[in-house]
Parts: sequence; structure tokens; C-alpha cells
Amino acid sequence: MIFRVLIVLCVVMVAGRTQSIQLGEERFNLVFAPPDSLNELREFLPPGATLEDWKTLVSLRRFSNFANPEAYIGALARTYRQRYPHMQFEGFRSANGDYGIDFLLPSENGLEWNAFRATSSVKGGVDVFQIAVRLHPAPADPAPIRELRGKYLALIARGDFPRETAVESAVEADAAAPSFLPDREGEAASPEAGPVKLLSPADAVAAAKKPPHRLTGVFEFQVKGGGQQNERIYLNSEADYRDPACLTIAIPPSLASALRKKFGDRPVQTLKGRRIQVLGTAERVTVWFYRDGRRTSDFYYQTHVNLADVDDIAVSEEL
Repeated sequence: MIFRVLIVLCVVMVAGRTQSIQLGEERFNLVFAPPDSLNELREFLPPGATLEDWKTLVSLRRFSNFANPEAYIGALARTYRQRYPHMQFEGFRSANGDYGIDFLLPSENGLEWNAFRATSSVKGGVDVFQIAVRLHPAPADPAPIRELRGKYLALIARGDFPRETAVESAVEADAAAPSFLPDREGEAASPEAGPVKLLSPADAVAAAKKPPHRLTGVFEFQVKGGGQQNERIYLNSEADYRDPACLTIAIPPSLASALRKKFGDRPVQTLKGRRIQVLGTAERVTVWFYRDGRRTSDFYYQTHVNLADVDDIAVSEEL
């Protein structure tokens, strides 16, 4: 017997901006929407929840620097896999060209489950719908995780999330046959990214200053400085790495050998003066000052991209 359900995603819009989202029986109200956000970020929480103590969060974003949903989800998968090598994730794709991914991450007090669905935006670029659920403390039994995945993935798959032209949608869904077809478990949904708008260090630094303090994309700049510390290699967009306008590419020790194989024994010297393109996520990093071996209360911010794979860096003129 096939059970059929009616999944309704209702969107309330005021002055052209989505004010609330109804996912099944849950309602989420707009709580955060910076007017100058580079990716048009909007975050929604259930009534009474705050950005400090939320358990379930929904967000909408538009990324103009990605040509298609596949490019965004592929970059997202690689970035998170670099941060959390042992994370569990699964990629999805739909018949209409949307791509998605869901994964489980460790958090400060337990676990956090995230699901993303990306679709082509009518404004150009990619519209991204996200739902995140915190599991604090982490459950000893996997049953709660299976339950929330089944619940929300069905909504994400069948409910048409808000787009620039959407005000309300109601879709009759077949609960026994989700529209997303799972790709190979544990791998990103197809690696081909297509043409991507290149981002500058200024784009990265501007995004790092505002919540969520990160920007994913392909960054291009001329290498003006760099160095090595504790077996970690750095490539900088400015001669002075302390310059607030500087974007730094941080290459972990695990990639040092592969980087030297690709660019020679002295990669910083080889790349200095050349334009490079790097795929990754630029994030704000806190740098503390130390005195007599002890950390002081003084600090400043840098903007870093942690390289996930040597294939994610290339010399521009060689592409």
C-alpha cells in the first residue's frame, strides 16, 4: 500500500521579503537578514527560539558566483569533507536539475544535522535552502537521526522552497518514492562544476566581516607574499599578511608534499607574482597576541581559505 501525503510549504512575504516559512506543521519566522549580505542570507527560527539557543534553523541564500546547483553542492561537499574527514554525508540530485546534500557533524554539545538543496535562481546564480537540527546531547541510538532525516528530507524533496517568484506552493507527494535519487553514498553529487564567477580577496574579506563570516567560491588573486610555519604553507594576496585586506590560502601539512610535487620544492617562491585560482571557503580567523609565551587579550582577524585538495589550486594562465 502506498501512502500519499500533502506537504504544504507556505511562504508569507512582506515588501518582497519572505517573513515566515511553514514546513509541514512547523512554522519558522525570519530572525536575521542583513541588508548588505553578499549572499542575501535570511535565517528563520521557530517562535521563541533565538540565534544563541536554537534547535532547528532554516535559511535561504542566493549565491551569484555559482553557475549552477551542481557547482555549489560540489564545493560545499569538498569544503566540509576537508574540515571533517570522517563526517557521514550523502548527495542527491533531482530530475529538474536541483542538487542536494545532507550530513552529520560534531558540535560543541553533541551533533548537528544539515541538509541543503540548491536550485537555479531566476536572478542568476543559485538559490540555496538549508535546514539544520541540533542534537544536544548526541543520541546513543541512531533512531532519532533516521527519524529526522526521513521527516525533513521528504519535505525538502517534495516541498518547493521559496524562490524569488514563489509565494505559496502545495505539492502532493508520494511518501514511498522520494523525488531525489541518491548518488554514491559518501561522495559529492558529481564533481563537474561548470563556469563559476571568480571572487576577489575583497569579496572574501567583506563576507568574513558579517555573519556567518564565510564565503564559498573560487577566489583569484596575485600571490604577493607567503611563508611556512609549523609545516603549514601560506600564500597571501598582500605582501603583509597582517593587512586587513589580505586573503590567505592555508595549506595543511598533509598537502605539503602534493603541493611541492605540483609546483616544485619551493611553492611559495614559484607562485609569488603569479595569479592563482583557489576553490574553497573563506572564513574569519582570530589571531591572538602572545607575551612571554602566554596569550594576551589582544587579537586581530585574518581571512583564510583552508585548502582541501591540491586540485583546488591552479595558476590562472594555465587554466
